[in-house]
Amino acid sequence: MVSQADIQRALGGGAAGLDRLGGIFTCRYYLLVGTEGGAEYSPDMAFGSDKAIVATLGRHSAFWRASTSLCLLFLAAGVARAAAWKLVWADEFDKPGLPDPVKWGYETGFVRNNEAQYYTRERAENARVEDGMLILEARKERYQNPNYDPNKKGKGRRGAEFADYTSASVTTRGKASWTYGRIEVRAKLPKGRGTWPAIWMVGTNRLAGWPACGEIDIMEEVGYDPGVIQAHIHTTKYNHVKQTSKGDRLTIPDAADAFHVYAVEWDEDHMDFFVDDRKYFTYQNEGSGTEAWPFDHDQYLILNLAIGGSWGGAKGIDDSIFPQRFYIDYVRVYQKP
Repeated sequence: MVSQADIQRALGGGAAGLDRLGGIFTCRYYLLVGTEGGAEYSPDMAFGSDKAIVATLGRHSAFWRASTSLCLLFLAAGVARAAAWKLVWADEFDKPGLPDPVKWGYETGFVRNNEAQYYTRERAENARVEDGMLILEARKERYQNPNYDPNKKGKGRRGAEFADYTSASVTTRGKASWTYGRIEVRAKLPKGRGTWPAIWMVGTNRLAGWPACGEIDIMEEVGYDPGVIQAHIHTTKYNHVKQTSKGDRLTIPDAADAFHVYAVEWDEDHMDFFVDDRKYFTYQNEGSGTEAWPFDHDQYLILNLAIGGSWGGAKGIDDSIFPQRFYIDYVRVYQKP
């Protein structure tokens, strides 16, 4: 049988790679999407990275010369998994301009972790939808801090008159949040020392404070450790401040050159974290209470590109790399019926 890795390698090889993939089987049919052949396959029947692969392969006729067996493999997997999950929220980023204000808001200013960037609001230079994807762009520029007050002595960067970098952090806070489900984001990461892209979730119960509200880090990567994808959870009992954080890592060498699907599957018992449906970390509900498992309540989603900071800037910032872009092809949220 053909694996997703085989398909992805074929895609990387262009038309020749697709022809090699088709040559794996002896085929008597063309299975063009919704047109010819002995079966009909809709990309909507696929799931996660399968859907992205099928949508891409659908544009290459060489692939559809592959055997009926391969197409039926996708069909069976898609139907089985579609029965387990229902799409409840998505942004395909198909409308150019600023991010959809119905779905996304912004974090603004110098927000956390002693990061060097100023997060701007509704500024296309830092956050825009273009060519069917959301682009978060970090820029090296002198930017006036609108909160600067010369009569007040602020602490750290927040009291600075100017920022040296700008970027964006978009969030569904106050617009959409979920308890349990599969949250997946197809993205291509920036590169270079000082970058710190993240896909993560925080509990809506802000009165509880952090980390009691819970944090789910679906994907983080720091530019000085390229391609090392990390997932973590943070709770009162387990967090990086106490040096008890739970998490794991997976190396994806082309994370800055190719799109991958970063996902978490979350229910009342555990969370599984994936890259391209490859599971690499599981966090179990140990049943000891909310200090270890505050995850039976809504969480909202954050997509951001930080520069520097306590982790991303641990080895400095390479100013020669800018501008840097974090590309997000889509965000999809599934829940079980």
